[in-house]
Amino acid sequence: MTLRFSTHPIVSTARRLARQWCEGHQIDGAPAMAHGVKVAVCVGRHVPYANPELIAAAIIHDAPEFAPAAGVTDVYDVLTAELSAEVARIVQALAVEHQALDGGEAEPPIADLRTLLVSTADKAVSMASILNRGETAEDQVAYWQDRSKFLAAVPYIRNYYSRAAGVIPRPLADALRVMVIRAELAAARYSSAL
Repeated sequence: MTLRFSTHPIVSTARRLARQWCEGHQIDGAPAMAHGVKVAVCVGRHVPYANPELIAAAIIHDAPEFAPAAGVTDVYDVLTAELSAEVARIVQALAVEHQALDGGEAEPPIADLRTLLVSTADKAVSMASILNRGETAEDQVAYWQDRSKFLAAVPYIRNYYSRAAGVIPRPLADALRVMVIRAELAAARYSSAL
């Protein structure tokens, strides 16, 4: 797992902030900081023109939800001051998309390529984690019963992939496509058991 631009100041700062804000929190059953780094590695691996700002946004994309309320008046002001306005903008756009997805109203951020790249990598990494754990779960029916919300989101993720595939680099689209196929198989197999 190689993180592009790992020594670049903006990437180092994103890692420091993510480590600080994510400590003690989990995403997809792993430390939240590890999730952000995996998303950044996915972006770096599949987006040949990724720059340090895009890698930094991927690292820190979930960290604001874990930022302590006391001492951080506006997390996006902190991101702007410590990283850049562009990183703060991407992270804020991803937070809006996550909230819309939780409410069942999300649309892929097609018009915003930089956000779309991080969002797609986030989905590919999250789905891989969920699906891999599902395949090795001792009681797979119980595992998927606990993840009925994920299975219900599979049609959205298929639509997301269909709309994003022609816009994002092919390797990133392919990474998400594999996860969509795996998720559809899991949904077909386990949705009726719910």
